[in-house]
Amino acid sequence: MAERSTPSGDDFGRDARHPLHRLVGLANERAADGRAACEVRPMSGETAPSSFALTTAVDILLVRAAATTVTPQEEMNGTAELNVTYTRPAVGTALVEAHEVGRASSMRVMEFSVSDADGALAFGRSTYAVRVRSAQ
Repeated sequence: MAERSTPSGDDFGRDARHPLHRLVGLANERAADGRAACEVRPMSGETAPSSFALTTAVDILLVRAAATTVTPQEEMNGTAELNVTYTRPAVGTALVEAHEVGRASSMRVMEFSVSDADGALAFGRSTYAVRVRSAQ
């Protein structure tokens, strides 16, 4: 089996020109020390981001936050679980914020919130899988 290349936090998350980031309206992304935040802007002709755009942005941002905690001896291995609870639709630009709440040798546990000018609109938790790099 061919060796799989996994993106580091810098490869995937910060480039607003990435097609997926443009598709969901992701902007002003920042991440450090197990934390990450970004804006999700409405697409052309929309008044607010869709739940698809928000959920996709949440997953991207959780990956970015987790990536800031991965050591050189570890590699990113994928979202193991994602739980998003929406309390209402978005109004205008939304802000997504995520932070690490726990870790184990093979997991990072993250919590996040989504808000807009009217306040909180979603919250949840995610588990991100990490594995030890094999000796080569």
